[in-house]
Amino acid sequence: MNKLIFIIFLFSVIIVKSQKISVVDSLDKSSISYSEILIDGNRFFTDSLGNFNLSGAYKNIIIKKPGYYDKTLKKIENPVKLSPKVINIPEVHLIKRERKYISAKTKNNSTTVIPLGLEYGFKISNPYNKDGIIKSLMVPIKKTYENKAAILVIKFYNISNEVIENEPIENSSITININKLNKKENSIDFTDNFVMIPKEGLFISIQVIEEFGSDKIKIDKPSISFINSVQKGKIYFLDVYERKWKLLSNNTALIGLSLIGDF
Repeated sequence: MNKLIFIIFLFSVIIVKSQKISVVDSLDKSSISYSEILIDGNRFFTDSLGNFNLSGAYKNIIIKKPGYYDKTLKKIENPVKLSPKVINIPEVHLIKRERKYISAKTKNNSTTVIPLGLEYGFKISNPYNKDGIIKSLMVPIKKTYENKAAILVIKFYNISNEVIENEPIENSSITININKLNKKENSIDFTDNFVMIPKEGLFISIQVIEEFGSDKIKIDKPSISFINSVQKGKIYFLDVYERKWKLLSNNTALIGLSLIGDF
């Protein structure tokens, strides 16, 4: 009986003896940088060249990247090919729009530190009561130490009646090296992403990634913190195991993001 259980266990587990895999586009075979690797509910990322080192025994490996279909590995394959999605650009009526700002009043003595790898989010309200198009986003940060590899991942999600969609808006994800941002020059260009902000508002997620390419974690302290606004609201986190947004706090200072858009 014990022997039978052991055999079943072997068939349900992927056993890896230190192997490097590469994640590529299934069409043009180009490398897919910073892909998300979910291993038994834990989140890791490929490096800038799409490479990742696996070691040990795993029950479940899922590879994700915005703009591509998820892939579950039944066995180790190399390279791992992700199939791109067809991106539908929303219809935009040719109306005259005005450049406007949604700005947050910040408090320099109030900061937020996001645990590494955690996808952390909150709702951005739209004060203009009409749909707009995001052109740029400003993220106020403070560095605690220098990590040249650290990146910031920003995604947008639709939200309706306090229900947040589990998948980001197509083509809304952007990745930027944190060292390109500072207190004065922290504008992130979203012109080519064509992200709409409905009059009901939009949900934004922020994620700090400081280790890539391995299932071994060495860094335990984030290198940056975010300056908060005076505004408070609901904070959520994405449960990677259930793939569902969950409430983290009901009344917490929000990160002092500001944006420029055409409304």
